[in-house]
Amino acid sequence: MMTNGSIKFLTCLNKIGQTLKASLSIGSHRLAQHNPPKLNDSTIGRLRTHVYESIMLVDMKPRIYIETSIPSYLTSRRSRDLIAAANQELTQEWWDTRKDDFDLIISEFVSREAAAGDPNAARDRLAAIAGIPELNITDEVGQLAQILIEKIPLPEKAQLDALHIAIATVHGTDYLLTWNCTHINNAELRPKIEALCRLQGYEPPIICTPQELLKV
Repeated sequence: MMTNGSIKFLTCLNKIGQTLKASLSIGSHRLAQHNPPKLNDSTIGRLRTHVYESIMLVDMKPRIYIETSIPSYLTSRRSRDLIAAANQELTQEWWDTRKDDFDLIISEFVSREAAAGDPNAARDRLAAIAGIPELNITDEVGQLAQILIEKIPLPEKAQLDALHIAIATVHGTDYLLTWNCTHINNAELRPKIEALCRLQGYEPPIICTPQELLKV
C-alpha cells in the first residue's frame, strides 16, 4: 500500500512529465522549422518548482498519528499481565529506536484523554507527548467520525476512537499508531474503516501497532 507521501511524490513526477511533454512538443515543432527549442521563463520556473517539490517529498519523513494508548503504554507501571507487559516493552522499544524516523503528530483528543484520570499518571502521559504538534479539528473530521459510527457501526462509547481515525484520515497522515485493537486496529473493522474513508474521498492511514513498525 502506498503512503500518502508516495502518492504526492508520484503526482509531482506526473506534473514534471506533463510539463516536459508539452515543452518537447513545442521544441519538436520548432526544430521542424529549423529553429532551436527555447524554454520560456515561465516553463523553467514551473520545472524548478516541480523538481523542488519532488525532492522535498522524497526527503520528508512519514507522518504518524500517535493515539492515546501509545503514551499510556509508554508511561504506565509495568503490568503483571504477560501480554500487556510485552506490549509495553514493544512500545518502549519503538519509542527509543523508531520515533525519530517519523514526524509525530497528535490531536486535542489525545491531549484530553492523556490528561484524564490519576494526576500522576496523567502528568507522565502529557510529558511523553509534550511538544508534539496537534492537528486542527475541522468540520470534515466530525462528519467523517459520524459516518464511521453510523456505518461500521461503532458503539456510542467509541466516539473518541472514531474521531482519532477521522482526524488522522482527513489530515492525510501515513500511519495511525495504536494499541486499541477493539475499535481501531481491529482485523474485522479495518477493511470497513478503509472502505468508508475512501468512499468519502480520503486515503486512510495505515493502522498498526508499534510492533508492526519495528525495524526488521
